Amino acid sequence: MRNKLFNLEIDNLTLLEALEKIDDLIASGGCHHVVTANPEILYRALSDKGLYETIAQASLVTADGQGVLLAGKLLDQPFKARVTGIDLAEALCATSGERGHKIYFLGGKEGISKKAQMAILRRYPNANIVGEHHGYFKNDIDKAYYLTGYGTREQFAKLYKTIYQFPEFDIRYKLKDLATYLNIQQILLVKMIQVFEELGFVTIKDGIMTVNKEAPKREIGDSQIYQNLKQTVKNQEIMALGTVQEIYDFLMKK
Repeated sequence: MRNKLFNLEIDNLTLLEALEKIDDLIASGGCHHVVTANPEILYRALSDKGLYETIAQASLVTADGQGVLLAGKLLDQPFKARVTGIDLAEALCATSGERGHKIYFLGGKEGISKKAQMAILRRYPNANIVGEHHGYFKNDIDKAYYLTGYGTREQFAKLYKTIYQFPEFDIRYKLKDLATYLNIQQILLVKMIQVFEELGFVTIKDGIMTVNKEAPKREIGDSQIYQNLKQTVKNQEIMALGTVQEIYDFLMKK
């Protein structure tokens, strides 16, 4: 049963009933979103369309806050109980072992999720916590190809025309200058040169790159390095920029 406040539906549940609802959601599979709605969140949702839609699309919305309970009472839609975010999260951790649920701590600055994990395990030694991670995924991407792309046709053409003018090119010492001249980030330029080497357009020995002017014409797409780079860019875009649902769908396909 759901009550309606500010044109948003809020589940009328006790803490135990909320836990049972989460049991059902987990059993159904897929990705689910739980909102513990306090007065501040509901009030902000009136002017924040994105927040409003997030709450409206949630699989479970609990009444978090005495203000929410009071509003329900005044509107003749009394709630059974206040179910706060901290109470629900702690109860999920405390019963995760017996319920067979896996808990993963995600978010916050580096080190915070680890501290939360250890605090819960000290309080509930049987909690089934399978891991933790801070909320800064972009920092985990060693080489951010999703920011550079995988090289356009124009970039590859400009690179070839430039190095074609030189009989030899020392990439050990001139790579940075070449990247600046072409206005191509260095990590992408290295991949582009590797693509050229794979396709036989250039040879590299002891850091010296030589253009093979007799190389037969081939498409950039024939390079496996290029294809791998395209896939890396797509994967990184999802992990760095995707929604929770997009990240979940991506990980489930792997």
